[in-house]
Amino acid sequence: QTCSNGATIFRSNKSLSDTVNAPVNLGYPYTIPNILSMTGALYNGAPITTGYYYFYDMKFKSMGCPSPRSVVKITTAKTPEASISPTGAQTVCVGGSILITAKSADNPSFHWLLNGAAISGAITSTYEAKKSGTYQVKATVNGLCTNTSTALNLSVSSPLPPAITYVDGTMKISGTGTIQWYVNGAIIPGATTSSFRPVQSGLYSVFLKDVNGCSATSDLLTINILAAEKENPFSAYVAFPNPAADLLNVGLPQAIAGTYEIEIVDMQGRIFLTEKVNLEPGVNQLKIDISKIPVGTYVVRLPEILSQPSMKFIKN
Repeated sequence: QTCSNGATIFRSNKSLSDTVNAPVNLGYPYTIPNILSMTGALYNGAPITTGYYYFYDMKFKSMGCPSPRSVVKITTAKTPEASISPTGAQTVCVGGSILITAKSADNPSFHWLLNGAAISGAITSTYEAKKSGTYQVKATVNGLCTNTSTALNLSVSSPLPPAITYVDGTMKISGTGTIQWYVNGAIIPGATTSSFRPVQSGLYSVFLKDVNGCSATSDLLTINILAAEKENPFSAYVAFPNPAADLLNVGLPQAIAGTYEIEIVDMQGRIFLTEKVNLEPGVNQLKIDISKIPVGTYVVRLPEILSQPSMKFIKN
């Protein structure tokens, strides 16, 4: 071996005077496998008990024939910048997607990753992501230096169709967001809250859009509204309002659909108005136009009803 001044590659300050751990705490034997083995250290013919020793720039020569030197070409390249947009947490609806764009000033080649694995064929600067997972782009310059971007964490939202409950004449859903009720496929104007009280029979559904902009429509619910007999507010024949100006109403305690003859007579018995008025089913009052008769006091008569009393009113 040939030694010359140079950088230290080994140093030992282990001491033979360590009576607790000796001899395992000795600085020798020291071995570099297949190169050298140092089995002891002497100074003036006696083992070193305390001290230091060093190796400087050791050179070793093969026992065989050395190979000729070869020139190794080293190629250096800058580690490329790599970023994507958007980043962070994003949500898309089922069937939707989000376009991710890779950017770098170093003109690298790109390969997109999903959950750390390369996406087959995804080697352009943009990628349309449709699945849930973590998206990144790997940028490479000259096939040597690589860099991986920050991540986009994508969630795919699949809201469940809202479930309609119908209790005590009111339909309700539990979801929140943008709501619209429908009947027979048509929008119900103003029905945009989580509950709705139907007033007609039909097929009802509700549309719900959640906070992520993802929408779902409920199943159809058949509602049958049974008609109930309307309570008659009139217990006796009555003319109102009184006084009246243009329109006079006559309330009927026993209303039967059909055509009624009306007479309006003044206090001298002169008939000022005779006409036929049609009464629809479920209606309890007749409407009479009195705008053309003079101001005065009159009586309304229904000649076809024998038991009806005289109904006096004032025309203004």
